[in-house]
Amino acid sequence: MTKHWFTMQDPHVLKYDRPGVWVYPRYEDTARKVEPGDRIAIYETSKHRKTGEEGEKAVVALVVVRNITREIERDEDGEEWLRVADVDFIAKDGNCPLKMALSILKPEIRSKNKPNLGSYIRSYGGKVIPIDPEHFEKFGDYFADYESETTKAQNNAVDAFESAIEREGQGFTSKEIRDAIESYAMSEAKRYLEEKGYSQIKDCSKGNPYDFKCMLGGDTYFVEVKGTQTSGDTVLVTANEANHATFNKNRAILFVVSSIEVKRGRNGQPVANGGTRRIISPWEITTGTLEPVVYRYSLPSQNESTID
Repeated sequence: MTKHWFTMQDPHVLKYDRPGVWVYPRYEDTARKVEPGDRIAIYETSKHRKTGEEGEKAVVALVVVRNITREIERDEDGEEWLRVADVDFIAKDGNCPLKMALSILKPEIRSKNKPNLGSYIRSYGGKVIPIDPEHFEKFGDYFADYESETTKAQNNAVDAFESAIEREGQGFTSKEIRDAIESYAMSEAKRYLEEKGYSQIKDCSKGNPYDFKCMLGGDTYFVEVKGTQTSGDTVLVTANEANHATFNKNRAILFVVSSIEVKRGRNGQPVANGGTRRIISPWEITTGTLEPVVYRYSLPSQNESTID
């Protein structure tokens, strides 16, 4: 059975050409149960403890173990590391911030009687520690090239619900309408950000709990985009989107385009236009009302149910 792990390493470690997982030699025992096929989330500590080099201070890579090895290697500062596994990247260049990592790992931290992530890192840095699969999946929400099962399920549920409330007509399917609306809302949001002087505007809608990441005045902002044919008084937000907005309330922006019209274009495909723009910045999600609309339900065990 696939196991999931978490490791904390100095910032320079992932710069090696041959990706792998390292531990301090004195912590070799922590990696004894790691096996091929296991998955590991790698967190880079805030600073290289010798050089003072700033790290990503985030979960920066998700890897799968290819094979087990036990090789002593030295980094550029002469520090000894024990390479315990050769790995392949599942996703890299992640941006799971410190606060969110703390939230995800709270059960693990509490089980080890550690008051915060800082003391957790000091106690477990350079080690490999087991984590629940659910926690690994949550880290995956912060990688543009990784779509976790949780995110996939939430997005599918929201798409189905939104498709049900959008008006079908002119021979279009609800999916065609949704695609046209989403594309239009994204283009409107990008145009707005450019008008307001935001820079480094990046589409992060795939695999992330926000749609755009951008800069203004040296600060990073996350933009959630919603498009709808309705009045826009209510919009659907996934659990991951809500959590991300909560932990980034001073840097989150909600961009809503409502009352969008959809007509048939010259090529016969649906074209969205018009609508009213509403921008909430900063987006403090607690100032609105969150109402549960969709749940993921796990069936009881077979001995508690009847299978026909």
